[in-house]
Amino acid sequence: MLFAFFFGLYLWPERLAVNSQNVFWLASGVNVGGLLLLGLRYWPILLLNALPAALLVGEPIEFCILGASANAAEALLGAWLILKAGRFAGRFDTLRSVGSLLVASLVAPLANTLLIPAYLCITGQYEWSEYPRALGNWNLANGSAILFITPLLISIVHGDGALPTLASRRRGEGIVTVLITAVLSFVAFGALFTGKGMNLAFLTFPPILYIAVRLGIGETAVVLNVVLVSIYAALLAYGRQQPVEEMPEVLWFTQAIAWVLSATGYLVAALGSERRLAERRSLEASLAAEQARLSALRYQINPHFLFNALNSVRATLPLRESTAREMITSLSAYLRSTLDGGGNAQCLLREEMHSLREYLHIEQHRFGSDLVVHFKVEPEAERASIPSFLLQPLVENAIRHGLEQNAGPCEVTIAARCLEGMLHLSVSNSGAWRQPGTSDGTGTGLQNLERRLRLCYGSAATLGIDKLPGAVQIRMILPFA
Repeated sequence: MLFAFFFGLYLWPERLAVNSQNVFWLASGVNVGGLLLLGLRYWPILLLNALPAALLVGEPIEFCILGASANAAEALLGAWLILKAGRFAGRFDTLRSVGSLLVASLVAPLANTLLIPAYLCITGQYEWSEYPRALGNWNLANGSAILFITPLLISIVHGDGALPTLASRRRGEGIVTVLITAVLSFVAFGALFTGKGMNLAFLTFPPILYIAVRLGIGETAVVLNVVLVSIYAALLAYGRQQPVEEMPEVLWFTQAIAWVLSATGYLVAALGSERRLAERRSLEASLAAEQARLSALRYQINPHFLFNALNSVRATLPLRESTAREMITSLSAYLRSTLDGGGNAQCLLREEMHSLREYLHIEQHRFGSDLVVHFKVEPEAERASIPSFLLQPLVENAIRHGLEQNAGPCEVTIAARCLEGMLHLSVSNSGAWRQPGTSDGTGTGLQNLERRLRLCYGSAATLGIDKLPGAVQIRMILPFA
């Protein structure tokens, strides 16, 4: 509120009609966001807004009380519409919640804008002929501020992307987008305020749409506020070049384009959020079905019977049959580690490596010198928790494709290390990359693995394929837990 007063009284070249020099009444966004976070019962606190304007800016106390009451009514109506009509649950991540935000930004300011300009006209400060224009300027000033500030406050409090690019791997992308947005907005609105045309204002749409599609509501709110800051910067730099009599229309256009820009960005971000939510639910359903199938398969086999039977077979073999005895021992240990897991979705990397070593022991007996295995696993990495059977399909594919494409021995390397709070895993085999096909199931296996990583870690995990000289490497990077 104080920013709007000081900007209008001290930074603006001249006092414009019907207080349109405030451009955006940012207090509206703060008030609505505050009630959404604290609860509607805290609305009386907003009446204290009368004090700063009276004590620090010198506005008449009766006008301050009237304005504070109107602001409180506006915030109460806006927050109520968002909570009830939008079924707001703490985040603007659905079309319904965003739609209610847009409706509130147009309807709630009427509680303020119908009253204050009328008071100014009644007291003789402005002519009644200016009243219609005041409604347009004030309503868009308050409504645009709600769209700028309210989602930003919500995302900051909930830690939901309020800073540019929460995901570390997208930090550079977010910073570049913010810089481009700032430059384009300053140029576009600078041209508007110097009378060079209104069409350049639409340069601000591409970066907003880009960030809305790529990231989400919180990041979109951040970039929209970069536009807000750029508008004020352009006004300070070029506002004196615009004739005063033309500024109300110019500011009305600025407020209108700001509202449309914000509404477009939030709607696109909400569409992306709902699409990602639908994909996640589909992924959860398919993985749940797969987990149920694996659990059913587990329960079809009595593990203790299987282990005892294998040990009995091993005991009947002559001592000189060392290879057969070792293979049965490894098979028994491998089955114990897989069947005794109890269907756990997570396991320690150390346990996964133990199962892989037993499995590879059997395979090395099968293929002899044609299979060479290397483990490069840091001790710290073995403490990490990972999804069960994460590496098993990759190792199986590495052996199969490596043996198919190598005239000599197939070398398989399994590596794990920790770096900057992330767990780096890789499985590589000698040979050349072969494009996955439907016949061998490789493409499906990689797709399933990617889906599991997305479900467990979202965008924080990555899966990549490296075509190295004489080798192929599948690598994963996921948060160290």
